[in-house]
Amino acid sequence: MFELPDFTEHVKERQTDLESCVQELVLDSLALTIPYYVGPFEISSRDLLFPSGDLANQLGCHVSGVTGLYAHIGGRGSGTAFHCEDGQMRSYNLNVFGEKLWILIDCNHTSEFEALVRRLSDCGNCDQFVRHCNLLIMPARLRKESIKFEPICAGPGDMVLTKPRQYHAVINLSASFAIATNFVLPGENAFPTKLFVCSDDGCGLRALNHPSITPISSTPKPKSDRKRKRGRPATKQPISDRPNVKHLAACTWSHAALLHFVSLVREWRRLDDPIKTQVMLAVAQSDLARQAHGWLTTREICSGRSQLYILIRNLSMIRLTLSIEKEAEQQGRRRADSQVIRQLTKTHGQTVKPTLMLGRKLINICGAYEGLLCFIPSTSLDSLYKLSEDDTRRFHDFLSDKRSLHKLGDRFLQSILGGTDFPQQVFEGKTLKEVERLSAEELLRLISLPPMT
Repeated sequence: MFELPDFTEHVKERQTDLESCVQELVLDSLALTIPYYVGPFEISSRDLLFPSGDLANQLGCHVSGVTGLYAHIGGRGSGTAFHCEDGQMRSYNLNVFGEKLWILIDCNHTSEFEALVRRLSDCGNCDQFVRHCNLLIMPARLRKESIKFEPICAGPGDMVLTKPRQYHAVINLSASFAIATNFVLPGENAFPTKLFVCSDDGCGLRALNHPSITPISSTPKPKSDRKRKRGRPATKQPISDRPNVKHLAACTWSHAALLHFVSLVREWRRLDDPIKTQVMLAVAQSDLARQAHGWLTTREICSGRSQLYILIRNLSMIRLTLSIEKEAEQQGRRRADSQVIRQLTKTHGQTVKPTLMLGRKLINICGAYEGLLCFIPSTSLDSLYKLSEDDTRRFHDFLSDKRSLHKLGDRFLQSILGGTDFPQQVFEGKTLKEVERLSAEELLRLISLPPMT
């Protein structure tokens, strides 16, 4: 069910560094379900403010969203993939509330842009083949391909006009409400000589009875969905299923990751003493069996779904695994002491071995810096668990210039383990709402370690 976004949220001042903003926003939004409504907005008095010219006569009928207004209502991070208007139509787009980022492709670079889309995706030959690909291409990639474009930040009261066949994408930088429709100028024809439409749902004007409309076969399915030719062996890991290691690494220093760390610190400051005491009891144990029991107990009592409880559970699994592996190594064994495992299983059930397996995976993910855990939202862990050894090494390579963040995370974990006090952070002097309004760059300036002595 569609839910209206929160239109009471603060709208920042007009964005200036749009490319950094969109990169940050995309990373923050990948794991989220964001409300977005695009549909009829039938208020006839407002239609008078947006005349469609001779469009209704050329189409032969009224078409919602073409000759009448469409509403675009979405939360931060929602938007519309690259496309152009049907046929040779233009469009009005009036922003009523919020901010939108428009990426408008220069009309003189249409051929180069379409060629790029065909390289990136399986495409058909209908008028709307780019729309069917559902692509958002980052400004950096467009620049790399020497495709000229114009980024525009549209705020309340701004109107953006698109030209015939001008490709564009739109991203909501905040909760946003806009209205739009199509039009033609006097003397312009909305249809080319032939308008190719396929049988895919939503393919332009395929439902109209017009002499220019020429049906063709549907857009081809992506290669990963096609049946394999007989005799060709299947690959062990299809390209479409391989993890995007660079993206997973970038998520750990995104705006969402920094806010995740902020929430962990705030929650730790007000955490109930019993859990803090339990963690310190587990740390204080010198006997392996008692220490392992302490970590398993810590994991079990942190049963809530808060991000801090999840962090403490993960930290407990790491410490449990390290203590058992260290004991085995000291005794010259490759595997954990089976007697210890049996004793723990009697007390804590059949979850002991799976807990050790997850602990080892978390150790591999973090590498030399446990503090990385503080910048990994729980929604990203499933993808990280699936990394191969080679992918994990590449993941760590991408993190090499972010070690100061991980050291800060290490220090925070040490405070949880009872070894040190975590220094007061600048962001703790601000309300959560104030912090959420900051950009990633602004947040980084408020997150820092005191000088090392």
